[in-house]
Amino acid sequence: MGMKSIGIITITLVAIAITAGLIIVGSPTLERQRRFDAQRVNDLSQIAIAIEIHVKRTGNLPASLEA
Repeated sequence: MGMKSIGIITITLVAIAITAGLIIVGSPTLERQRRFDAQRVNDLSQIAIAIEIHVKRTGNLPASLEA
């Protein structure tokens, strides 16, 4: 094999590895969306816990999220 063939094979293998990595891990945009979704779920869970505590203390739902 010549140097040109080895170079083409190397470039091809690198391209395959990058493509496989993106397929397995996902694109950076998709990963960012997953992080935002996880944060939203966490935020909603914290709100739900706060509401439950409020209801147990007062016997009523809060009038607003600020309450």
